[in-house]
Amino acid sequence: MTCSIQRIDGEFVVPASLIADGLKLSVGDLQTMMRTGAVTCRHEHGIDSDADRHRLTFLTDHRSFRLTLADEGDIVQRSIIDHGTIARPRFRSAR
Repeated sequence: MTCSIQRIDGEFVVPASLIADGLKLSVGDLQTMMRTGAVTCRHEHGIDSDADRHRLTFLTDHRSFRLTLADEGDIVQRSIIDHGTIARPRFRSAR
C-alpha cells in the first residue's frame, strides 16, 4: 500500500487505513481500540546522522507496526512484528 504521510504544524498525520493495514485490523476496529487505549503509539526523532528520520510505532497486545519516515513524510522503512501470545513491549513514560 503506497501512502503519503502529511506533516501539519510539525506533527505527522498517518491515515487510519495505513495503521489498520499494518496492525491487521479494520479501520473501525482500529478506531475503537484507539479510543479504549488498546492501540498505543510512540514517536521517536533520530539524532546525529539520523536527525532527519522519525520512527512511529503503533502497538496492540499482539502486533507492532513501525514506520520510519524522512522529515518530509516519505516512508523510508516499514516493519510489522507479530508477537503471537507473548506480551507486547510496554513503553515507559519519560520523566
